[in-house]
Amino acid sequence: ALVLQLMAETGKTVSELVSEIGGYYMSKEKFVADKSQGQQILDLAKETFGAAKLDTTDGCRFDFDDGWLHLRASNTEPVMRLIVEAKDRAIGQKYIDAVLNIRREILG
Repeated sequence: ALVLQLMAETGKTVSELVSEIGGYYMSKEKFVADKSQGQQILDLAKETFGAAKLDTTDGCRFDFDDGWLHLRASNTEPVMRLIVEAKDRAIGQKYIDAVLNIRREILG
């Protein structure tokens, strides 16, 4: 009902209203890491992203002003999963690259 009201007030279509909001860039990655390596990666990520708001409910979620990333070890296979959402692709890629650099530092 609110969307219809906004459409009536502005004379804009749903597509026009959505385009004004803009979108976020999202990426999902996974990479091989055993439990020990995964813990080392999480620990180094906490140091690297220390200024971010941290939620450790399920892995580590780091909240930034321009996006967030979630990093967690799988419970069923030797992999880590990374989800990044950011205001644009460049910012998202910056977070992905930072995590992959942490991975390289731990795994060699």
